Amino acid sequence: MLKQLTEKVLPEKIRNERLTVAWVVSVLIFLFFDVLWCSLTTFRSMSFVSTYIYALLAGLVFAAPTALFPRRILIQFIVWLILVCLLTANMMYFRTYFTAIPASSYLLVGNLNDFKASVADSIAITDSLLLLLIIGGTAVLKQIRTSGESFLKFYMAMLSALTLAAIFVTLPYGGLNKHVKHLTQQCYYTNCPPVVYTVFGKIGSDLLTANEKLSLSDSLLVDKWFVDHDALKNEKAAADLTGDKMKSIVMIFLESFESWPIGQKVEGKELTPFINSLINDSTTWYAPKVLTQVGNGRSIDAQLLSLSGMLPMRNEVYAMTRQNNLFHTLPKAMKASDRHTRTYLLSGDKGTVWNQIPVARAFGIDTILDAGNWKITDKIGNPPKLSDEALFSQTVEKMKAGEIFREGEKAFVQVIGYSSHNPFRIPDEKKAITFEKTYPDKLADYMTAVNYVDKSLRILVDYIRSRKDSEDISIVIIGDHEGLANYRSGIIADPTGRTIVDGGQYTPFIVVNAPVSGRFDSIMGQVDIYSTLIDMFRLDEKYQWTGMGFSALSSGHPAAAVAPDGSLHGETSAEMARHLIDSRDVSDIILRFDLLNRN
Repeated sequence: MLKQLTEKVLPEKIRNERLTVAWVVSVLIFLFFDVLWCSLTTFRSMSFVSTYIYALLAGLVFAAPTALFPRRILIQFIVWLILVCLLTANMMYFRTYFTAIPASSYLLVGNLNDFKASVADSIAITDSLLLLLIIGGTAVLKQIRTSGESFLKFYMAMLSALTLAAIFVTLPYGGLNKHVKHLTQQCYYTNCPPVVYTVFGKIGSDLLTANEKLSLSDSLLVDKWFVDHDALKNEKAAADLTGDKMKSIVMIFLESFESWPIGQKVEGKELTPFINSLINDSTTWYAPKVLTQVGNGRSIDAQLLSLSGMLPMRNEVYAMTRQNNLFHTLPKAMKASDRHTRTYLLSGDKGTVWNQIPVARAFGIDTILDAGNWKITDKIGNPPKLSDEALFSQTVEKMKAGEIFREGEKAFVQVIGYSSHNPFRIPDEKKAITFEKTYPDKLADYMTAVNYVDKSLRILVDYIRSRKDSEDISIVIIGDHEGLANYRSGIIADPTGRTIVDGGQYTPFIVVNAPVSGRFDSIMGQVDIYSTLIDMFRLDEKYQWTGMGFSALSSGHPAAAVAPDGSLHGETSAEMARHLIDSRDVSDIILRFDLLNRN
């Protein structure tokens, strides 16, 4: 039946040439990938001639097995299968990180063992269509007769012609790197480079960029950006700060913790009763609309943003390639203010994930307690890791025993929770909240996870507030990034979900026992957290680096921020908007060339 269908659809001349069919199937694979990619952003890329020229070229390259071995259909299928796996992996990555996989991240495949649930959740049913396409293409190839003659001359002629055409459409932009950069600066990076140049062009651009030297134009861009930044800050006075200049800081990173559950009641039950009580405390400063700005590194990017006041790199994870850079950070600023300050990192995760240990060292952390330093009494997550309840309880035990952050000690303590990580599933025996009504599964799971973390948080915070030196300790609580990611649109489309969930990707920024209390309801970026804390604790008196953000305590704050996809959130002046958008490129240049180490 398939043979008869093939004979009807394909003319005899084409049916006798397996290479033509293999080429067509290969091109369709790339074009179908383009459609899938663009369906999540815009179809602007599909209007570029270069998109189709590179699809034809890439398709011909991946039809090479048929040109070289016209009788060996299995070889062609294996090559197609590898290609489909690569494209599917990039689609899955894009659904979380809004970009193609950076070249350097292909070496991080071992990290997937720690994020299996997230990987599984990023798979879409449409991905299977690529697999069906190559299965169908292989079946058609089997039905085509071959004379055994070589197609190599025809193949090389077409390959040469398409290569010249590809070079011709790229040269006007100054080459591959400059064109990709142009597309990125035009905020098309979420769809154009991987589609226009296929993922292989993106990989090539990343590799070429990694070896480039600092250009004069980039150097001037950085210099101008900082001049503009100082002018836009306008040296506006911060709020009136009273009390001691220097407090110890316990900074708690809550995994995937968004702002909308705070103060929210569902079926008359508070989702975060403990955090709600902290928000209502007269000593608390609170910003509910901190826009997520993390990039490919997700949680480790949140540390760069919050502790160093820099934005993530465009095409790399700084923690994997730039961990030996010089960083100016909050722990270092506290040490500059008081040289006796001790710094700690407490995490239930392995220190090898995202290169956490070398990053912590580069950020000025003295003592690191990762997964191997805790009693694994209780696990949550997929893969299971030390629960927040266990982590916070054992942290209290170590503090009481004087092993870490003993009473009277000046310290910066960074604590990283994990239990609200995707897939947000809390064991039934640990659930402190239940719902009568039916909600979208991910929403119900997320609300339960947030409630569990809120309950666990009380253990650590209550202990710190009970210490004799509690007046000298501020507790900073932040979400490391948004949590619902690609589930958000589906939840908001649900009639019940839209009454609960905020459409914005906002995380909380809470300072308990702050030098100044209050509430900042305007939009701010994660990069502003560092600048605000430096300002709030007056650390800039002995530390020059105030970050690439703006202090939320200053009247000069733009009340706006730029998301990872390049979109501006909030209303501000055109000059400020351009400055905020340029910040990502400037930070990328600084990190790529370790410019803080030069000046």
